[in-house]
Amino acid sequence: MSVELKSRRDFLKTMGVAAIATSIAPAFNKPKEDPFIFERPGKKQPNFIIVLADDMGFGDLGAKDHKMIKTPNIDRFFEEGMEFSRFYVAPVCSPTRAGLLTGRAHYRTGVTNVGSCGDRIKMDETTIAKTLGDAGYETAIFGKWHLGDNYPMRPQDLGFKETVIHKSCCLTPWDRNDPPGENYYDPLLYHNGVRKQYGGYCMDVYTDLSLEYAATCAAADKPFFIYLSTNTPHGPLNVAPDYSAPFKAAGSEAMDAEYYGTISNLDDNIGRLVQGLKDNGLDEETLVIFLTDNGNASGRYGDWGIKLRGKKADVYEGGIRIPCAMRWPGVIEPGTSTGTIASYMDLMPPLLNAANVQPTKQEKIDGSSVLPLALGKGSPSSDRKIIIQWHQGLQPQLNGSFTIFNQNWKLVQAQGGFHRSGKFLQGQYLYELFDIDADPAETKDLAAQHPDIVKAFHQEYEDWFWEVMRERGPDPQEIFIGSPKENPCVLMASGSFVEQDEHPNFGTGEWPSRVLKTGKYDIKIHFRDALKAPGVLSFRFGKQKLEKSVRKRSKTHTFKDVDLSAGSDWLLCHVRNKQGLQVPTYIEIDAKFIN
Repeated sequence: MSVELKSRRDFLKTMGVAAIATSIAPAFNKPKEDPFIFERPGKKQPNFIIVLADDMGFGDLGAKDHKMIKTPNIDRFFEEGMEFSRFYVAPVCSPTRAGLLTGRAHYRTGVTNVGSCGDRIKMDETTIAKTLGDAGYETAIFGKWHLGDNYPMRPQDLGFKETVIHKSCCLTPWDRNDPPGENYYDPLLYHNGVRKQYGGYCMDVYTDLSLEYAATCAAADKPFFIYLSTNTPHGPLNVAPDYSAPFKAAGSEAMDAEYYGTISNLDDNIGRLVQGLKDNGLDEETLVIFLTDNGNASGRYGDWGIKLRGKKADVYEGGIRIPCAMRWPGVIEPGTSTGTIASYMDLMPPLLNAANVQPTKQEKIDGSSVLPLALGKGSPSSDRKIIIQWHQGLQPQLNGSFTIFNQNWKLVQAQGGFHRSGKFLQGQYLYELFDIDADPAETKDLAAQHPDIVKAFHQEYEDWFWEVMRERGPDPQEIFIGSPKENPCVLMASGSFVEQDEHPNFGTGEWPSRVLKTGKYDIKIHFRDALKAPGVLSFRFGKQKLEKSVRKRSKTHTFKDVDLSAGSDWLLCHVRNKQGLQVPTYIEIDAKFIN
């Protein structure tokens, strides 16, 4: 359903703290625990690497009895460390990334989804990189960020000292993420904000950069944190034929073969990463964590592997339960496993724990250190509950697509998801209750038999919702225009507002923005594809409204010396013609007063 801009503004104005907060609970997601002090006498501060794969499901490993996928290096990684067999993330990628990097429920950070301006992390969030960097660590990200493409939401704005990333969701032209040329091969990436083309396959590039960075830090006797965030096996499933051909020869359909091939490449790179640490004498000084950002995107379980209910965007197990392991030779006993529930919010605390570093500022941390568990010195908490929710659109949805669960019971309201806002079934919320310990495939809904559990769990969920929404506040993080830290400011279609139920990669040409300084700006508007009909190009911010006629087959248009006043508002830009509304691929806004 289309929503006028005015209503969105009204929503943002009316969603204040007083309007939101009706009941506040003290703490959620976090178990009660005794303080744990990690000591390694005579040892340097450890290094950390987090490897985050994209769209890889729980059963997509050779070790999970998948009959097609062979992952000897990842399997060995799990064998040499501790596996978290009940590890949970958000159903889609950006919320997972926000919670992983901050240790906080992603709703607190402003990140709620993968579009609709909901994949923008708040500028004042404290990340792992920020905290470790302040403590003397070198910090780097290689690969996918997807928490905001513009200042002040970029990784370099939030604690990463070395950044090589791409913008938006992935390296694909269909995502409208940047000018043409993006691909998994020879990718156009941004090195500390400057565009640069790299040679090779994207995952190979990220692994090479990670190993080079680790070696450089080691030579300088500096501890490091590397966030290796892969594109694979997320679509479009570009991979060398050497990787996909064996699966095609074995009878897999083309798309499945490409998917399996990307995982094979990922597996090779995990092997290269571990071997590189060994070759550089860093193996026993480095804690490496492997996990994925959400469940399998297509439900490619077939008749093999671990078959869970649901897939990416679902709050069933197939959408949120993922493979995860920690490897630290000499510290974490190899070949161990735990079935204790843990989540993406639980990864910042153990890194700070292992480094003996305190958080940079006292924000509410929802995660708990799993380091004692990994060291065999912790025990499961009987009263912990984990709550996960996501939604599309600006408006937060109480009783949206959510789950709350403990070690045994799981309450689900699973009617949301991509392109779906329908939370009701014949006017009623559909609550399902599962005994996950006995029924991990979620086949038997026990809600009718245990109304007391449903009621108690739902009340805890509702208390949690109002608390995190109170902290989050109403507004998506604004793009800052007119800052010397990013000039020109580049607004991309994939970062604009998306109506509920629309695909998140195709925006409406509306960006929540803040002009930092009144002055003159040059505005260059780009369309990837030539306009198929003449029309009227419109640009609006605050009181400034510009229009001009544009010709058929035109692609680039400029407004020179535009007076923009400092302030916050929605920036609007589109062409209207007989074909409807066409959104520019990207807009460059150059503050002329910045040299």
